[in-house]
Amino acid sequence: MWQAVDRIAQPVTPASRGGVDDGVEKDGVEKDGVEKDGVETDGVETDGVENDGVENDGVETDGVETDGVETDGVETDGVETDGVETIERIDFEPAGTAPYDRVADRIACSEAATEVAGWRTGSIDAIYIDPPFGTGVARLGRGHRYADRADDPDAFVAWLLPLLEEGQRVLAPHGSLFVHLDYRTVHYVKVALDRLFGRDLFVNELVWCYAVGGKSRRGFGRKHDTILWYARSADWAFYPDAVRVPRRGGSHMRVVLDGDRPVQEKTDRRTGRVYRYPVAAGKVPEDWWSDIETLNHSDRERIGWPSQKPERLVERIIHAVTRPGDRVADWFAGSGTTAAVAQRLGRGFMVCDRERAAVDLCVVRLAAQGRALAIAGTPPPPLEILRSSC
Repeated sequence: MWQAVDRIAQPVTPASRGGVDDGVEKDGVEKDGVEKDGVETDGVETDGVENDGVENDGVETDGVETDGVETDGVETDGVETDGVETIERIDFEPAGTAPYDRVADRIACSEAATEVAGWRTGSIDAIYIDPPFGTGVARLGRGHRYADRADDPDAFVAWLLPLLEEGQRVLAPHGSLFVHLDYRTVHYVKVALDRLFGRDLFVNELVWCYAVGGKSRRGFGRKHDTILWYARSADWAFYPDAVRVPRRGGSHMRVVLDGDRPVQEKTDRRTGRVYRYPVAAGKVPEDWWSDIETLNHSDRERIGWPSQKPERLVERIIHAVTRPGDRVADWFAGSGTTAAVAQRLGRGFMVCDRERAAVDLCVVRLAAQGRALAIAGTPPPPLEILRSSC
């Protein structure tokens, strides 16, 4: 039903990259996870903890081959690199249908600084990035690994700040930036973001709580990550009804019937005012989220990239600040969760990663999902894959 992959070879010039300065190169490594106090993290052995039988070097990739092997109908290697940038294109419209004018989604195998420098100012509605956490160690998954940044918070901020500045530039006036970090660097990065965006454009410190993983014998278990949300302007988009969650029972509010409709009710003792909340309407979540668990080793959503994030987490963020047709970006694509959620929700996306294996996994994941959406009658836009420095 879908159309074959096309390859278009183009000279690598500033024009073909949207005005990129090829002399600029920054590290850009995807990181999707949390190291916790010498405990097992995404199949990684730390401090003598059993690694659940996961081999770390030269192992099979959970059924997904990514090094020069055609996988699921998408060939991901054999691309010319001698002064030529190759664009692969996957169309999800049924073969033989007339061309359509939707803007293609884009995944690039490139350094983050090089790729993002070519994006148009004000062209992105939301950015979610999950950069390396500065653990100072290699991050390992089922058959895949990448080198994390050194455990040096000042150097980490110096490396990340130019990318945050580019993020501010490419955001639309109503756009939002989400930066996913842990305890190692979040406080340093928040100070840098306050200075860059202004403290008045800091929207939320979202605390993502989870239970999976080991526990420390010398302190409380480190069981949360922090996602910093900054807006491009005071007119940022927010769609609260798109992210409502069920109301919890057992709260301080009593449940009464309003006709045949249950409502939670409370009375202000000082004023006597009665507050009523229909149970069926749910509520907008607070800034701490404990209803989304991290992925365990055997989760069917896993594709083998280290410390992959759950789709439900990214889905809540994308629903909160975008509408169908908006454009989402992520320049630490890793397992491709941001792109996969955007594609499924009808948002456009532009993502990149410097790791070739990550891009290969992303292409396989997005191609499979795009085909499934096409079969269901909702084909996504074409997918363009650019390989410049991998």
